[in-house]
Order: sequence, then structure tokens, then C-alpha cells
Amino acid sequence: MIMMRRGFSTAAGLLKADAVSARVLNVVKNIRCVPPSVTTTQPFSEMGFDSLIKKDFCVLLENEFRVEVAEKDAANFNSVEDVTKYFSAHPKAR
Repeated sequence: MIMMRRGFSTAAGLLKADAVSARVLNVVKNIRCVPPSVTTTQPFSEMGFDSLIKKDFCVLLENEFRVEVAEKDAANFNSVEDVTKYFSAHPKAR
């Protein structure tokens, strides 16, 4: 039997941070208010996120990673870096 590994997950089955970051940036850049050049550490507030955009963003992330995000966890999403850490450590993220 040949075992194949997907290139975007670690041995423990968690997603690799660089792959997660790229996917999160892709979601962010498709939000209308976001400027074309953003960084992983730039706060969402500087990108024009308000509470409604942040809620919509969380729905997009749930669809992207196939995981429901609790409101208490979403409240801690202040940058791409925060979101990357969350999904990189989430065992059910795909």
C-alpha cells in the first residue's frame, strides 16, 4: 500500500502555516474594502473591516476551511496572522 500525503498538511494532520496564510490572504483580498497590498500583520481595522465585514469574513473562512468558528474565537481575529495561527492549529481545518 502506498501512502500519499497532501502537500498542505503536516504529519500530525494540521495544515501548514504558509498554506493557511496564503488561503487567508486570498479570502481577504476578495473583500471589496481591502486595499490591493496587505500584510499578514496589518490589523483588519486598517483594511476597512467593520463588524459586518468581519462577520462575513468569518463565514468565508468557515467555508474555506470547512470548520465552524465560535464567536469567541472570531473576536480574536485581528490580522491574517491571528487567523493563520487559529486554522494552523485547528485539527478539523481542511
